Amino acid sequence: MRLFDEHKKRKISLLDGIWDFAPDEENAGENEQWYKKFPENSIKVSVPSCINNRLGYINFQDVAWYKKDFFASGAITVKFHAVTEYAKVYLDGKYLGDHYGGFTSFEFDTVVESGMHTLVVRVDPRSTEDTIPLWAVDWHHYCGIIRSVEVFEHKTVSIKAMQADYELSDSLTSADLKITATLKNHTAEKIEKSVQIEIDGTTVYNERVTVGDTEEICARVKLDNVRLWDVGKPELYTVTVSTDDDDLTDRIGFRRIEVNGKRILLNKKPIKIMGVNRHEEHPEWGFAMPAQLNAKDVDILKDLNVNAVRGSHYPNSHLFVDMCDAEGILFWSEIPMWGFQKESLARDLVTERGLVMHKEMVNQYRNHPSIIIWGMHNEVATDSQEGRAITEQFVNCVRSLDPSRLITYATDRVQRDVCLDLVDFISLNQYVGWYGGEIKDWAGSISKTKNRLKEMGVDNKPIVMSEFGTGAIFGNKSFEELRWSENYQVEFYRHTLDLFLNDEDISGVYLWQFSDIRSNPKWSLMRVRGFNNKGLVNEYRQPKLAYYTVKEIFEKQRSKE
Repeated sequence: MRLFDEHKKRKISLLDGIWDFAPDEENAGENEQWYKKFPENSIKVSVPSCINNRLGYINFQDVAWYKKDFFASGAITVKFHAVTEYAKVYLDGKYLGDHYGGFTSFEFDTVVESGMHTLVVRVDPRSTEDTIPLWAVDWHHYCGIIRSVEVFEHKTVSIKAMQADYELSDSLTSADLKITATLKNHTAEKIEKSVQIEIDGTTVYNERVTVGDTEEICARVKLDNVRLWDVGKPELYTVTVSTDDDDLTDRIGFRRIEVNGKRILLNKKPIKIMGVNRHEEHPEWGFAMPAQLNAKDVDILKDLNVNAVRGSHYPNSHLFVDMCDAEGILFWSEIPMWGFQKESLARDLVTERGLVMHKEMVNQYRNHPSIIIWGMHNEVATDSQEGRAITEQFVNCVRSLDPSRLITYATDRVQRDVCLDLVDFISLNQYVGWYGGEIKDWAGSISKTKNRLKEMGVDNKPIVMSEFGTGAIFGNKSFEELRWSENYQVEFYRHTLDLFLNDEDISGVYLWQFSDIRSNPKWSLMRVRGFNNKGLVNEYRQPKLAYYTVKEIFEKQRSKE
């Protein structure tokens, strides 16, 4: 689902709704060929959804199977918008293919006879030393078909993808735009097609193209008097690639994000990032957040006066990022690589999977103007040579795909880190006043960090406080500022935000976190109620006292700019 129609000419069957579901705790389904004969004792579940939200399935982490019947004819594409984590797909008892990675889309092309067909998906969420994410992450491992499933029917040639890259002039008033589209021929013979590209309804490309199996077309356009996309001023352009029987639409925006010394510049102006970390999660929906809940989160974010969101710790739905595009909210997108130690980072399969995840994230999300940051990973062993080796590969991969955005990773070991020279700015996860020390110790901690950055020769880079926060149980108020109370959280943010927002070396903050989230059972002894309780709002989006404190501080900061 998007905020706009991606297709108007294409025939689409949305397979969201009721599917058959069969848990496979013994992992017997492949040997017993469930893809040909689905178990008779299956239950009915909704797709998209997380199976963990069904009663009795909260900690389900085994293989499971899904089945759906649908009508189609001819050349089709079966598209999954996200399945956690590893999916094997079968159509009418025949293997279509597989995909690893829980938060990006994947699809398969095939040809079917006119009639009813059976789609079966084997979902494997199990964690090993090679999986991304690992088991021990600090969020709940919701699993299942968590985003929509679609079937496209094609007459001849389909438009598989479109990306828009551009260079803004020094004056930021004109753009050299390159639009690249990939065409797929679903017939047995070469075919000639008339292809058009429109920007806001104006045709900028109209050519006859001969398509064999696949063909890539490229249109170069110069746009004058461009409307810049900016925080709170989200100027968007609609780009459509079309033929006589297919089309693909996306929205783009023109803006420049760069680093100049210790400052981050948006459209040549220094910006102070005032953001929150947000999991796309809700206790009743898991990762399968419906549109209305995402919209409510955006409403709350706007009320909070934030200008940025970090999608911790995985690519969020296109719908939510569309909302950030439309509201002028900056977005940081990253892959779900959290907490890896050097032994896991040295594993070839981890590197391979991480590279694929980065490629899919960049290629699928690159048209979103709100995304200004690609995150490599979070709190991994960047104090080791294994950490440096994998970080260098990730950075080189992402830069080669998209040099127009900033690259970083969040470190929790800055005093020992050996990778900070690889990124555009330094992102610090620190929890002084919660996991160690007192609130008053923050100034000394930041001073120590700056001295260490100078010793490493990276003190010329911007600093962003990517995570900091304190737990507060909703409704727990006290006369004293006791740990776990809402009062302590208020005092914590009054102190830290005053310190960070008035420090010229610090370019921004991402508070941990937007809302309370259900945590992994591994952390149950540290997580009261089974939740990470550091949210400004609770899991049901009810505001804590600190919400109003942060809202007021951010409002005052924005009035200075």
